[in-house]
Amino acid sequence: MSANIFNDIIKPYLLLFFSFFIIGLCSCDEDSALSDLEFDDPSVIKPTVTILKEVNGNNINQEVEVYLYDKNHDQIQLKNGDVYLNGEEMILKDNWLTDAKYYSGIEIIKNISYPKNYYFEVEFYNGDNYDISIRTQPNEFTELNVASRYPKNENILISWNKFDVYYAISADITVYYIENDNVETSSLNINFPEYSAKNGSYELSKSYFNFDDSIYKIDIKLSTVAEGLVDQNFMNGAFAKSINSISASVELY
Repeated sequence: MSANIFNDIIKPYLLLFFSFFIIGLCSCDEDSALSDLEFDDPSVIKPTVTILKEVNGNNINQEVEVYLYDKNHDQIQLKNGDVYLNGEEMILKDNWLTDAKYYSGIEIIKNISYPKNYYFEVEFYNGDNYDISIRTQPNEFTELNVASRYPKNENILISWNKFDVYYAISADITVYYIENDNVETSSLNINFPEYSAKNGSYELSKSYFNFDDSIYKIDIKLSTVAEGLVDQNFMNGAFAKSINSISASVELY
């Protein structure tokens, strides 16, 4: 194996792997002292509820997750309490990266529907419960059209399945380049103007990805976000949201 192949291809991925490994060891969420107590005060917990569907080619990732945090952002596992989705008990799991406890509901609903109402309940040991609800977007992304290869000196035209726009469409762009034999990334977020959202198309300026000769790829992720309703008795900062996104990669030359 030549040194160039190792430095240009294998070394960057090894560094990326060990970076994630170190993050996994060092970024574990702390377990809140509230996990050891029976309590019934919703104002001491901050639920974050996310319904997520991501499409990337033939790969579809769906998640329905509820995290409970205290004022220090330490994660809580309810003692003799539970979290319910549409009346069914959610499954307590560990986040594989941070080891944080969370409640999962994708096993209950199997597939996320658009539009549809999803109802959550946080129930304390004494039977008191507090509601959270999310209505998913009226439409979802089903296709993202963009050429797999593009010259760096041209704007990139992207389009998606056209639908009535009720929520803003944004794009997260990740740019890949080589620096000191390592793969580096930079990112930016673009909020599409209303006319682009309605027309189902947008032209990405070449200025986003031709500022360095070593740039070789970009990832494009389109998203819409719908906000849900959270019981006002919970701690400030609690939220519920539905995220729908679709992604594609473009090789640059």
